[in-house]
Amino acid sequence: LVGNTTSASGTLGASSLTGQTGSVGSTTLLTGTTATAGMYRLSFYMKTTTAGTAGTVKATAAWNDGSAQTMDIPLMTTGGAATTVALNTLNAFGQGSVVVYAAASQNITYTTTVTGATGSPQYYIYVRIEKL
Repeated sequence: LVGNTTSASGTLGASSLTGQTGSVGSTTLLTGTTATAGMYRLSFYMKTTTAGTAGTVKATAAWNDGSAQTMDIPLMTTGGAATTVALNTLNAFGQGSVVVYAAASQNITYTTTVTGATGSPQYYIYVRIEKL
């Protein structure tokens, strides 16, 4: 799950969570070291695998570029641009990427937030991080 920049450019960390029924707490994609300062691309793909009767899920990235930053991930969906995926529609999905700058010795993490879910929906989320 965790990578560092002592390796060559490419995927540093990855998270693949399936069968999710609620919010996901802070998940580390990059463990900061003194060598980790730089630009990173975070790519997200979320999909509803069991439709409920209501609810949405969103992903939020967190990093530190000299001060703490967070951003809800902008997603492209079949319905256009959004920050959430509907949990009441089977196979609803969203995908998006953001570029962040991390200061030295700072972690990069993400969370998901489920809001208003009823009817036992499930989703998956796949996340990758790359050093640019």
